[in-house]
Amino acid sequence: MKNMELPSYNIKNNMAIFLERSFMMITILETSFKHHSHLTQDFTIFPITEIEQHQIRTENKENFGEVFTPAALCDKMILISKPLPDQFNIDLCCGMGNFTIRMLRYFTNTFPDFNLKSYLENYHWFNELNPENVTVLLDIFKNVQINLLVGPAEKIKHMKCDSNGIFLKGIWHWNGKKWITDVEEPEDFDKFFEY
Repeated sequence: MKNMELPSYNIKNNMAIFLERSFMMITILETSFKHHSHLTQDFTIFPITEIEQHQIRTENKENFGEVFTPAALCDKMILISKPLPDQFNIDLCCGMGNFTIRMLRYFTNTFPDFNLKSYLENYHWFNELNPENVTVLLDIFKNVQINLLVGPAEKIKHMKCDSNGIFLKGIWHWNGKKWITDVEEPEDFDKFFEY
């Protein structure tokens, strides 16, 4: 039998490619977020210190209690709370995901080996009630399998967990009695917003 030579893998080079992918991913997410939010700030900077005004959507404020949190305020909260990329997080009442976008930038800039895709798929959950924001959120994060709880934040205490007490992954909807996960397409969400 002829000796077969196995391909050599340059771990340092593979790590550089991996980190470049995380950097590209955060840049794509920030660009999509800025498109949807109509903000013009440079989101590659962390922390942002100047507050850029965002127009409050009056109808959403009245119907959902929605008020947009400026990136500079998100950054201050992140610096105070010091989240870690190996801890579980949930972005309650996440809107379009501005707090998560800023936290991902913080992780990317602070932790050299941060794996953005793995973090979003395994350590992070979103919660949002407004169907318009859910649709935007799914568009912004369309290249990643996010964990999303669509429904009132006060009902999260009823969310199903695995044997380790961690929320089950995927997109879940509060149907008025329990969390369910049988909707595949964003256009099907409307039937779940009748509380």
